[in-house]
Amino acid sequence: MAETPGPIEIGWRSDALGQERKLTLDASAATGNVVLARLSGLTPGKAAAYRVAGDSDVRTGTLAAQPHWFKPADARDLTIAIGSCFFLADANPMWGGQTYGGGFEIFDSIAAMKPGLMIWMGDNLYFQAPDELDPASMAMRYQRQRTFAPLQKFLTAAPHLAIWDDHDYGPNDADMSYVMKGESLQLFRRDWANP
Repeated sequence: MAETPGPIEIGWRSDALGQERKLTLDASAATGNVVLARLSGLTPGKAAAYRVAGDSDVRTGTLAAQPHWFKPADARDLTIAIGSCFFLADANPMWGGQTYGGGFEIFDSIAAMKPGLMIWMGDNLYFQAPDELDPASMAMRYQRQRTFAPLQKFLTAAPHLAIWDDHDYGPNDADMSYVMKGESLQLFRRDWANP
């Protein structure tokens, strides 16, 4: 997610590639400045260095491709972290109080365990009353959460999968009559790139 529209340059290199591959994607206001890159040419079970440049910023890191095995005996142990209910209170809440949320040091604790996968079991964010009927406000809620420093660091520590639960969907315990369900689903799919 970029702060402003513009090109996002992605480069990656794995042992199998030998040379760096590059990809340029356009962050646009229509997609909330979110881009999704699928990196190809990775070697199963091996690390690959990556570089993301955009917004006058450069981020680097290493990712690990999923291992491949032919027999069950070849499968390695996998550590899966599980969590839910990430409430990030507004700085000056009009709706509700600031009695929820906190304990964000848990993100660093989980990242330090180096899980092979993080599964968000739902309520991965909480739409507030002003968000529930305004797609732009819903998108801003995602942007505010994704730019929260403790979460940003955690998101790069492991692959993440997420379940779309009621607070990610809309109001508490909303059912299929919720009028913004299509917009809500589009935002969820954009920000949680589940396979």
